[in-house]
Amino acid sequence: MSGRPAKVTSEGGITMADVVVDDANVKELTIEINGKTGTVVYKDLTYWEKNLALSAATEYYQDETGNLRSRFHIEVYVEECLKRMITQAPFPVNVLVLRKLRREVGEQLATIIPSAVESGISAATKKE
Repeated sequence: MSGRPAKVTSEGGITMADVVVDDANVKELTIEINGKTGTVVYKDLTYWEKNLALSAATEYYQDETGNLRSRFHIEVYVEECLKRMITQAPFPVNVLVLRKLRREVGEQLATIIPSAVESGISAATKKE
């Protein structure tokens, strides 16, 4: 190996802009509570960030027969996603605040969280 980066080509013309999330590409969600509104600015999770959230939410343990099992904690996944996604909000985005959100606010924020399980994964890796 020469230490130089390999030149990667694509027949379809894929560029770096096509495969890397642009941190400047942010979205806004207007939340409403008690007749008041506020804006939450957020970014999509990268593939890596989503995997970190999934990993943090998954617990591995041995059952009574010694078999390895896993348990998924949706509350941890939601918390990790919101901490990574929200860049500006009318409230601090930390564990203490997120765990005390009013249900009405949490339900609105839940609309931006990506599904933990996506059906496209198995189809994309399946060989014909």
